[in-house]
Amino acid sequence: MKRFLALLVSMVLVLTAGSAFALDLGDLADMVGGLESVFGSTDDVAYGVNERAEINGIFVTLTNVMESKGGSEYKPEEGNIFVVCEFEIKNNSDEDLMISSMMCFSASFDDKTYAESIEALGVAMFSGKYQLDTPVEVGEKVNGVVGYEVPEGWKKMQIRFTPEIYSGDRLVFAASK
Repeated sequence: MKRFLALLVSMVLVLTAGSAFALDLGDLADMVGGLESVFGSTDDVAYGVNERAEINGIFVTLTNVMESKGGSEYKPEEGNIFVVCEFEIKNNSDEDLMISSMMCFSASFDDKTYAESIEALGVAMFSGKYQLDTPVEVGEKVNGVVGYEVPEGWKKMQIRFTPEIYSGDRLVFAASK
């Protein structure tokens, strides 16, 4: 994504260099879309493990939070651990959903944001748990996991679920050790 943005800015600069056309950053943001923070809202209500939450007819439950030190195939870095969060999603909305673990979920542990870990998902897969990347038709229920590599001594976790990434509507789930 950083490369794409750098390329885009470079292209705009090259295209506008030497011309009488002036483009300020405000104009550029209007052209390609500005940034809007989706984190840090004080209105977020956090749901705990096994608490059913609802957003726009979509029912979501964080059913389990599991840890692993990995195995022979997948190991976290020294001092880290894999954390795998299992969710159940029931689509009672009027439209089919497409759930993407990378686009619909974001996680923070002890107030630091972490990207999804392919290795954590590998450990989950070998334990019979599958990544939450699936279509969910109206009336359908699915289970799946998202996984992260985080410091072993983590204390609190927040996972944000945004079913429609452009709407800004989201659910927040929290757990602590």
